[in-house]
Amino acid sequence: MAHRFEEQPLVVISISLDKDENTWKEFVAKNQMTWLQYRDGSFDGAIARSFGVSAIPATFTIDADGVLEDQHVGDANIEGKLKKLVASANELAKHKPSTPALEQRSKEAPLADKAPGASN
Repeated sequence: MAHRFEEQPLVVISISLDKDENTWKEFVAKNQMTWLQYRDGSFDGAIARSFGVSAIPATFTIDADGVLEDQHVGDANIEGKLKKLVASANELAKHKPSTPALEQRSKEAPLADKAPGASN
C-alpha cells in the first residue's frame, strides 16, 4: 500500500510487535519495507496499549488533522478509504498553508527501536 500511494500526501508507518529485533529488521529488509518503521515489542508496548491493539494486523487511518478516521483488525482492503483521504488532503492543501502533522524521517534511518522521546 505504501508503494501504491508514493508521492501522495500520505504517511505510512508500520509498527511491529516482534520481540526479536534482528528478526524484525531482517523481515523489513527482505520485504523492502522502505517506509517508516517502529518496533513496539509486544502487545504490552506503549503504542499497542495506546491504541488498544489486541490482535494483528490492526490498521488505523488518521486524517491530516490527526483525527482517527477508521480502525480495523484483520486483512482489510483499505485502498478505497486511503484514496478518499488522499483526495481530501489534496483538496485541503489547495486551500490552506501546509503544516505537516507528521514529518517523515530521512531514508537513512527508517527504523526505530525506542519509544518516542527515549534516549538511545
